[in-house]
Amino acid sequence: MSPEDKFALEEFKNSINMVEGLYEVSLPWKDYKKQLPTNLALSRKRLNSTIHKLKQTNKYLEIYDQIIKEQLSLGFIETVQEDLKLNNIHYLLHLPVIKDSTTTPIRIVFDASARMDKQAPSLNDCLYSGPSLTSHLTNLLLKFRLDPFAVSADISKAFLRVGLQPIDRDYTRFIWLKDPNNEKELQAYRFRSVLFGATCSPFLLQSTLQHHFETYPTSPEVSFLMTKFFVDNLIGSLSTTVSLYSLYKVAKEVLSDARMLLIEWISNDPTFNEMVTQEGDGTTEGSDLVKVLGLHWNYKTDHLSIKPLTFEETPLTKRLLLSNLSKVFDPYVLPPELQEQW
Repeated sequence: MSPEDKFALEEFKNSINMVEGLYEVSLPWKDYKKQLPTNLALSRKRLNSTIHKLKQTNKYLEIYDQIIKEQLSLGFIETVQEDLKLNNIHYLLHLPVIKDSTTTPIRIVFDASARMDKQAPSLNDCLYSGPSLTSHLTNLLLKFRLDPFAVSADISKAFLRVGLQPIDRDYTRFIWLKDPNNEKELQAYRFRSVLFGATCSPFLLQSTLQHHFETYPTSPEVSFLMTKFFVDNLIGSLSTTVSLYSLYKVAKEVLSDARMLLIEWISNDPTFNEMVTQEGDGTTEGSDLVKVLGLHWNYKTDHLSIKPLTFEETPLTKRLLLSNLSKVFDPYVLPPELQEQW
């Protein structure tokens, strides 16, 4: 590890504690934390742009508001009063990412890399990223295919399940409408948990999970949990159905002790899938294909595949395609139809 990574890990170990069953951590700050600007004016300007984009479809504006209200009710964020007299305040910009999904058509993204100007640092500039504690993707994929019974699950709203200590919360403020039908009245919020978008968030989640697993006696199930997570995704394979069912039982119990929920369980064992569906923990994809580390996994046939790349054929895309092919192939081994264009 680099000296910066070692420092971030040491700071994490010194700061993590459990409050009412929830782990709380502090942000791994660099020395120039005090240079972080308030950012309120830029935040208000970006908010107007976000509202304008959302108002093009009224449904999206309401959904955006519902997401924020849901996070408030779940305790992931809290309301605050704007007080410009305080020095330790920073406002985050946020924007919608519209997805082709019937269940979650909008995701709110918080821009922790936004700067007020070229000289001012962003929140991410002031934070250490921390060391990566996840297994290599190749290793995880090989272990996913190693034994007969493959399994995958996700932690629901994983980053938000790690609390943020009060001393750092005012650096994660943001503003939104009190009422989606009234653009003049604004409400300030701040995060009570680790936000998705901060450069250190994956490190804080991984370190919290590792810390939590280390509090349990060694067992095959706990060892599996310690080595088979890629950020918030549990991915691996087991040799028997007995070990598969045992993992499900132990993992749910262990994660619930940290107020985390393991959902979207899926396996190539149909009996297991039926059981977790009855428990309410099965996948909601509604398809034979689920995503595993960027690949498509058909859990019924137990095949992995890559989603085909599609693009609009234009003179520009043809040139880009030929340019990239030239970096990989000798032009004389290209198909005849491409040799002529070459």
